[in-house]
Amino acid sequence: ISTIKNNGATGFRVLYDLLIERVYIYILARTNTKEEAQDCTQDSFIEIYNALPNFKYRSDAEFYGFVFLIVKRVLAKHYEKTKHKTEVVNEEVLNIASNEASSELKISISQILKKLDDLSQEIIVLHYWSGYTFVEIASICNMKESAVRVRHLRAKAKLAELLEK
Repeated sequence: ISTIKNNGATGFRVLYDLLIERVYIYILARTNTKEEAQDCTQDSFIEIYNALPNFKYRSDAEFYGFVFLIVKRVLAKHYEKTKHKTEVVNEEVLNIASNEASSELKISISQILKKLDDLSQEIIVLHYWSGYTFVEIASICNMKESAVRVRHLRAKAKLAELLEK
């Protein structure tokens, strides 16, 4: 990532290709429609492009924190404008995450995940659907890695308990 930053438009294209799926899924989980998600994703990448020259690379985890701070600001502006906030887990995210699962299973997963608090939902979605490591999630959520791991374990235990019912 550090070498990509210094390669202008070509480097940004590589960076865009690296981030687009993760950023889009994250935003899609927090908006009501694909169109809103696409607009917010586009706005996020414009802001990332503009902010990149001021970013001092130290680690990938810090870089992801930088990216998602911008994404969260774009989403906050979107919420202000639309006067709403969506749930962390919605049908579109489940469709992307589990194309082969039946619709009944997707509904069950969605209902069970909604029984977790917002931060636990976010950690589960970031880890399992977006593929982030605990170090990256810690940076994105502005938490310590150990706290993310504990929250993740508790969320998994709660999910297991809910699935047994």
